[in-house]
Amino acid sequence: MPRNPIDYAGAVGRIDLATAGKLGDRFAVQPKIDGAYCRIVLDGEGRIERLISRSGREFGERQVADLIGCRIGTAGAELVGEIEGHTEVGCAMAARRGYQILHLFDALRVDGRDLAGEPYQARRDALWRMQIAAADGDVDRHWTEDATGRAHDLESGRFRQRIPRGWRRAEIVPQVAAARADLLWAEHVASGDAEGLVVVALDAPIGRRNAKRKIKLVEHIDAACVAHAAGVAVMIWDGRTFTVGCRKGVEMRAGGLYEVGHEGFYESGTPRFPRLVRERLDIVDLAAWRAARAS
Repeated sequence: MPRNPIDYAGAVGRIDLATAGKLGDRFAVQPKIDGAYCRIVLDGEGRIERLISRSGREFGERQVADLIGCRIGTAGAELVGEIEGHTEVGCAMAARRGYQILHLFDALRVDGRDLAGEPYQARRDALWRMQIAAADGDVDRHWTEDATGRAHDLESGRFRQRIPRGWRRAEIVPQVAAARADLLWAEHVASGDAEGLVVVALDAPIGRRNAKRKIKLVEHIDAACVAHAAGVAVMIWDGRTFTVGCRKGVEMRAGGLYEVGHEGFYESGTPRFPRLVRERLDIVDLAAWRAARAS
């Protein structure tokens, strides 16, 4: 039976770093790669046939054309991962490397075996076994090198980039015990390589409550409201303007000061995923506050 295209195998809900580190050996943590969630369908040769978004729609050809046809696994497998190139950080990662890759973190079907109802540890084991099998018949290299070290296409002989077409286009995300969550945070999140961590319950099937939870960077700024209408407010912070959805129970006033939670900053300097927390009624003298910010 064909799988529901909107089955979701990503993280739902949140947990903080300190709590995650105390969960015990039934849990593990992984870096949360900054990209676009996708389901990867392989053909009868283990090559990428379709890349499907969380909404159930296929990614456009211009977005993923270079990934289609890469042999990353075994026949008929269905995998889950993050595709680079669809967020600011993802685009930068692909640009630095010169090509996109997929960051695999789950498996729905491998070697004809439906894995959705199996524990996460079994799904991850199947993912590794599949990649080892794909690497055994390595088809990554589609070029030869001349005496000067320049790459030539095997078929046409023309100069070409060294872009693999096999299993190296799909990396399995690293994983460590939950007790080492703080170390993984320092290595991947604090350094800017990931947008957070994901805590996985090793004994949980897909969709079980608390099977996967996010640990994300949450910071706060104080921003002034410039205008608001139809549930959206225009805010200004540090000379930069951004929008945020209005929150029930928080009265918006043009000129008012508000605490805004966010998950880091875009390269433009505007907050990432901003959300209203509260009005800063504790700051009475707004002019003095602005003067202190400017000094």
